[in-house]
Amino acid sequence: MLRGHRVRSAAPLAFPVVEAVRPRAADIGGPALDPAVELEAARREAAAAGHVEGYAAGRAEGLEEARRRVVALLCQIDAERSELVEREERAFAELAAAATEVSFAVVEVLLGRELELATSPGRDALARALRAAPDGGAAVARLNPADLDLLGDVE
Repeated sequence: MLRGHRVRSAAPLAFPVVEAVRPRAADIGGPALDPAVELEAARREAAAAGHVEGYAAGRAEGLEEARRRVVALLCQIDAERSELVEREERAFAELAAAATEVSFAVVEVLLGRELELATSPGRDALARALRAAPDGGAAVARLNPADLDLLGDVE
């Protein structure tokens, strides 16, 4: 109660700006509306405008957050890709080194076995070279004179 009067609505007190700015239907030649109805209409308009503004602000904020997350994920993917490339390069280098070592080991074993089995390795090498020479052509072999006595007859 306000000085002995009963207050029907606090709307004119709560929203004096709305009352001052919003023209009444009676002022523009229409039927007079109840102030409570006008206040409810103004409240709905304000709520709708607030919803639109809030939705737009929330959407913009959500899009910015999504953009930040995508950028962070792309940075993480790039870092992991770089790490994977480095690991792959190290593994390839290790594999190449191991393949070289294995190749030399195989050659060493084969040559060692060949030298072990051959009674005269120089003679065997010369015989293989002569077999590979074209038929009827002259073949020249240059040897150390000390090895010539070890060869004997080459077939």
